[in-house]
Amino acid sequence: MPVIQITMVKGRPDELVKRCIKGIAKTVHETLGVPLDSVRVIACEVPATNWAAGAVTKDEQRAKESAPQ
Repeated sequence: MPVIQITMVKGRPDELVKRCIKGIAKTVHETLGVPLDSVRVIACEVPATNWAAGAVTKDEQRAKESAPQ
């Protein structure tokens, strides 16, 4: 039973996350040849305040990008 975990910044619409999960499950099924119902996909959503690249959190990056120039 393959188990796939995706970690992403929280904020995407539920339908988009569901579409991603289903697409990944189908791809794993087709690629590995395992039964589709044996594939497990877990989507973990992390708040933007808890996600950083270097010393800049995602919420800080977004604020900087949306600030008037």
